[in-house]
Amino acid sequence: MDFGHPFYVKEQLHLGEEWWGYINSVFFGGMVIGGLLSVKFSQSVEKNQQFFVLFGPFCIAVVTLLFGTTTHGALALMYSALYGIIEQWKLICLQTILQKNARMDALPHVFAVQGVISSVTFGISTLLMSFIADVYGIRFSFYLSVFCFFISGWISYRQRKIWSDKESQKGEITGTIL
Repeated sequence: MDFGHPFYVKEQLHLGEEWWGYINSVFFGGMVIGGLLSVKFSQSVEKNQQFFVLFGPFCIAVVTLLFGTTTHGALALMYSALYGIIEQWKLICLQTILQKNARMDALPHVFAVQGVISSVTFGISTLLMSFIADVYGIRFSFYLSVFCFFISGWISYRQRKIWSDKESQKGEITGTIL
């Protein structure tokens, strides 16, 4: 989700277009902070990686709802940073689980498929959400995003057995992805 959509800063926050850059910069700063916190607390993150993958989408849904409904620039910056931190934790944990559970010879394929799916999904969703924001308004697009994050979290939760870190399931993720 592109947090700095010009409609959002203009129509929702009633701020100048430069805030688009501020919001995106703070998001990426949040990702850097999330990465640094993951390094600093790596043992805790590793112990709780299934939690981050399963409940990350729900946390992101809540932050997206807060972000999408605020009319204050400072709060939008805070929510954007928080989104970046949570997203980074989720991504790090997801990558770790994939690396631990996929067969070594399948890792290049797993990551290639994951990269293609992520890129295509991001491109299509950006185009679609921009259209939705144009036609139905920026708030509706945020509500739709929140709904999609909840669906994503629900699917992850329902399929939680593939996210557990058990050696006995080695290769199961590979079979699921490929």
